[in-house]
Amino acid sequence: MYLKTLLLINYSMKKIVLILFFFIYILGNNSFAQKKETSGRKIYSSWGLEWIFSKTDFNINSEKDIIRFSVWFNFQSYWHYDFNKNIGLSWGVGLKNLGYIQKLTDNNIYIENYTHWNSTEKKYIINKGKGLSLSKLKRISYMIDFPLLLRIGNLKKSNYVFLGVSLAIPFYYKEKSWIDNEKKVYTTWFTDKLNMFLPITFVAYQFSFGMSMKISYSWKGIMNPLYKIEKQFVYEDKPFIMFSIGTYMFSVDKKLNKRF
Repeated sequence: MYLKTLLLINYSMKKIVLILFFFIYILGNNSFAQKKETSGRKIYSSWGLEWIFSKTDFNINSEKDIIRFSVWFNFQSYWHYDFNKNIGLSWGVGLKNLGYIQKLTDNNIYIENYTHWNSTEKKYIINKGKGLSLSKLKRISYMIDFPLLLRIGNLKKSNYVFLGVSLAIPFYYKEKSWIDNEKKVYTTWFTDKLNMFLPITFVAYQFSFGMSMKISYSWKGIMNPLYKIEKQFVYEDKPFIMFSIGTYMFSVDKKLNKRF
């Protein structure tokens, strides 16, 4: 038993190290691309941060699923290729923190380590005893995101519309629940409780002063609706709609656009 636990810990640590190495490589390669661009290459790079407002229930006034604001940590790294002064293609990699918040009036929902399935009542019951209530729930996942987008507008002045798709791959899950106003936390890495990937489509506008505004839609939720506990499905598939504000922390030198 001890050996099995140790092997599982080592396996998880190896994956964490691989992810850290991956992002170190991306950052290093990003810096390299910017330096090389000054010698006349058409492929250049930029990276920055994103602030995300997300919601799963598309009724903006819904009191069940409320808007979640995510600041930490949404990172983006892009490579850009301009066909001409008005059309360009971009691709990249990023780290996203996505999730949702539910206010609850019914305990009939699965919470890790604190509920079990009652086959008689056909619902989930909080283990600690009667009279306890589940009032709020947060489900959060960190994921690696691979976007591909088309830019149309004044590329020289960084004033353009961009639209595209991305594929997000979750790797970390955090669950926060409030049972009788006491917060419970559960976390895990590389779990099949999460969907294997999230396909996302988006449309956005990039302003010349470095900020962007984007509307995105995830066609899947973070939780795997096929996951079962005691032969019962426990998670809902809750697609996202997102509004985000992005900013470039480092961007290419404007002089590079003189090639047009």
